[in-house]
Amino acid sequence: MNYFKEIENEIIEKGFQIVSKDFERPWGGFLVIDESQAQDFANTFFDDIEKPVKILNEKDQIKLKQGERHRLIGLDDFAVVSEIWQHTDPNHPSDENDIVRISDDYGR
Repeated sequence: MNYFKEIENEIIEKGFQIVSKDFERPWGGFLVIDESQAQDFANTFFDDIEKPVKILNEKDQIKLKQGERHRLIGLDDFAVVSEIWQHTDPNHPSDENDIVRISDDYGR
């Protein structure tokens, strides 16, 4: 059985609604579940323990490892954040489509 189909079946069997999917990415593929089920999905498949809040100031830098969960929020009106992606494979660079959103206030 196709590995993607096996994962898709498991997710459906656990009661999650798949709203779209793409298995044609150079790095593999992804399934998108109904946004309203995001927290239940995270609770089912991940240790959903968030780390303590770290407050950053102007010019502070953080470095995230590939696949590291993170969430940035502004504490005031807005913030400007610059992401610098260091691609590990120049033939298959990452982009916004690589992001797996566990929770998203903007419905992306």
